[in-house]
Order: sequence, then C-alpha cells, then structure tokens
Amino acid sequence: MKGGGTIVEALVKMDAAGRSYTYSIVSGPLPVANYTSTISVAADGAGSTVTWLGKYDANGASDADSMKAIDGVYDSGLKALTAN
Repeated sequence: MKGGGTIVEALVKMDAAGRSYTYSIVSGPLPVANYTSTISVAADGAGSTVTWLGKYDANGASDADSMKAIDGVYDSGLKALTAN
C-alpha cells in the first residue's frame, strides 16, 4: 500500500469462464470490516471493461472516510492495470 501497510486477502470464488473473481480482506490497515469484492472483465470492442465492486462496513472511521480509502485502492489498482 502507498505509505506502507499490508493487506491480506483471501480468494472466495473464481470464475474463469466469466472472467471474474471474488475476494475478501482478512486483515489490513484499511478502516473497513466485512469487506468482499468482485472484479470482472468483459470484452468491449477492441478492448475490455473492468468492473470492480465491493461491499464493506466502515470500521474505526466515518462512512465517507472508509469510502475514500477504498476508492483510493480501486483507483490505484485500475491505474496499475491500464499501465501494463
């Protein structure tokens, strides 16, 4: 993570044919609990579209601050995907 810290995740479900997987956060510095997320990729013309949806409860921070932290993770992850 930017600024330090490690997130431990667990694979919950993988759907190779559907080009998606679901994971949960086991531990980490993010201000959330009960986090699960699904990332899927779909063909879109000559490229593809990535959809990344998550569910979580704020934990130790306001809903807005928790959302800001998770949005930052999503932004960084999607930028890393498009850079390659």
